[in-house]
Amino acid sequence: MLKRHNQLRNTFLRILDLLIAFSAWELAYLLRFHIIDWPPAIEIPLHQEYLKAAVVVVILTIMVFTLSGVYRHQHSLRLRIEGWLVIRGAGGVFILTLVAAFFYRGFSYSRIHMLYFVICFVLILGLTRYLV
Repeated sequence: MLKRHNQLRNTFLRILDLLIAFSAWELAYLLRFHIIDWPPAIEIPLHQEYLKAAVVVVILTIMVFTLSGVYRHQHSLRLRIEGWLVIRGAGGVFILTLVAAFFYRGFSYSRIHMLYFVICFVLILGLTRYLV
């Protein structure tokens, strides 16, 4: 029974993390190019390019979070340990996203957008982990 409960919880957390990664990526786009826009962008890039990258970010999130142990059973009861694993996983996603953006030559992504993304990602993840 406990194993089934943990499987359901982990499935829920994985889906939630997918949605959070996508939402943080989109929120960072809005912050960078429409709300804050500092330093001023010379031109606003097409949103389609950032949507393509969002798919990669979502896949990286699940891979990094799984490999870093975010969904392990023993960590689900200790909020402090789980919080550390989530922050470490978010940092891994951030670094791998920067690496992927560096090697992708079809489009140049904003580094400030990446910074907004990691801030939004960690804040939303922390809030949802605290509430869940």
